[in-house]
Amino acid sequence: DDARFLHARDRMDPATLLRMMTTDAAPSLGLAAGGFCFPRGTEAVMAGVAAVDVRGTDPRQSPLERVLNARGNAPLLGRI
Repeated sequence: DDARFLHARDRMDPATLLRMMTTDAAPSLGLAAGGFCFPRGTEAVMAGVAAVDVRGTDPRQSPLERVLNARGNAPLLGRI
């Protein structure tokens, strides 16, 4: 919700917000930032899967921007 608020209020760049929520935030939570990076060509270890309903958002927007503009919650569908 904080990222959505910052995106709506300040029009913050979606990629910056994603970085703030993942790799930048990990150390403050005692987690390794590398656990939130998925470089191309490497195997990723996923901890779980969440879904965001983007119906009703502008399909011309990037997928990340559509997630930030969605109004619903992002439930955790399962842990891996």
